[in-house]
Amino acid sequence: MKTVWLMLLLCMASFTLHAQNTHPWEQYYDELSTAEDETEEQREENLELLTQLAEHPIDINTATRKIWNRFPS
Repeated sequence: MKTVWLMLLLCMASFTLHAQNTHPWEQYYDELSTAEDETEEQREENLELLTQLAEHPIDINTATRKIWNRFPS
């Protein structure tokens, strides 16, 4: 009986850990871009760059100034 309760407790803990990732970064970017005065062209360029960075993250220990300057400001 104790093992059943332990298994149930562990299952419940895994559900709460999964609940932390509720919003993808795209939603935050959409909220930010609507709050700022940004043209549609700038928004598309920034979204494309951020999508590429999400697919191919950079190593912050070896990144050069040229790579950091690519980030939108």
